[in-house]
Amino acid sequence: MTPAHEPFEPTDGDRAFTEPSGSGRSRAVHLLLLAEQLSRGEHERLPIALQADAAELDAPTLEWSSALGEERRARAIFGVDAKRREPAHIAATWSAVRRGDGGAALELLGMCTHDPSPFARLGAIVGLLALSQAAGLRSRVDDHLLRRLFAEQYRAPYEVGAVARELFDLLTSPEERELPPLPGSRRPGSPAGGSLSIGVHGTFSRYGTSRVAPNQPFYSYLSSQFSPELFQDERTCFRWSGRYARADRSKAARDLPLWLDSIGDAEELDTVYAHSHGGNVALSALAQGLRIKFLVLLSVPPIERSSEEWATIDRHVGYAMSLRSRLDWVVLADLVARRAARAIGVPGVERSSGLDFPPEADIHTTAPFGWISHSTWLDQRVWQTSTIEAEVRNKHALAHAASS
Repeated sequence: MTPAHEPFEPTDGDRAFTEPSGSGRSRAVHLLLLAEQLSRGEHERLPIALQADAAELDAPTLEWSSALGEERRARAIFGVDAKRREPAHIAATWSAVRRGDGGAALELLGMCTHDPSPFARLGAIVGLLALSQAAGLRSRVDDHLLRRLFAEQYRAPYEVGAVARELFDLLTSPEERELPPLPGSRRPGSPAGGSLSIGVHGTFSRYGTSRVAPNQPFYSYLSSQFSPELFQDERTCFRWSGRYARADRSKAARDLPLWLDSIGDAEELDTVYAHSHGGNVALSALAQGLRIKFLVLLSVPPIERSSEEWATIDRHVGYAMSLRSRLDWVVLADLVARRAARAIGVPGVERSSGLDFPPEADIHTTAPFGWISHSTWLDQRVWQTSTIEAEVRNKHALAHAASS
């Protein structure tokens, strides 16, 4: 019997880089092997098993050079040859790499950040990040490459995009400074001040399983009744890890404006419908400078924030409202678990502020509807049988009046 999927056989670099149909996955492997060699010291050798695999693939062995500094890395990425895709030029560069030329290997990595294959792009971007010369401090080049890596999770197919997501998480932390905007990230023809609304999923709802994700019935209801500009591409919609951890929510708050830049449709968000701790992701993004005209919090567990942080949030949001259920069992469990975490000394756990947002938050909560459930407000029938449709339209109008 023939297996459903034939095992992948990599090709040598001569075919991968010189033939029009050369394998992108093979190019990615060769690029990563080149970066692994370039990033090692003069007397460091590849691990034994890696040496054997590389030899089997007939991968080049590079001559070590101390001349491959930050200026040359920047030139490989931003220079005039970086976007050249002529087959003859790529083949000539590969030929120099075959001779052991480390400088040519760096140039090849730079060119392959624009490779049509997502595998090759990812290999080149990560490889160039490994060649950082900043000795523990991020440079302008690193910032650019991290932006590119972030964008790949949405640009590439799922298999590669998921890896890009995990690698980006590995290479960044919630506490670090923000990445500057990536020049040219806006898609051709997209309006600089276009209107864009989104949903932000909560904990344990990764990759589109939340009801506030595209192609879900409730999301379609929100789009048809309130926000026709809701983002509709399920593959590239904003998503975060969904893990139940402060660090993951902090990182998601930092990633949200990066996603907005990578999509390139708007300079601010019009309306955000955020469920559960996705609401805290949106609030933290506001505290860090993101602007949202209208924020709808759906069963969001309130956490303590300083008066200064709430004041910053208030400056960056046109209007906000919070919808909750009476004795929402998930929010109540979150409240008690945080108390337990403090009691047993777990570090880094935020304090809960109860079941509602504090007065200084300027969050306006409508009358609760329903008991116990954490998903009451994710059902269009609840909206249609309560006054919430009129409330949302009214607050939406107030938010836009305040921002005009």
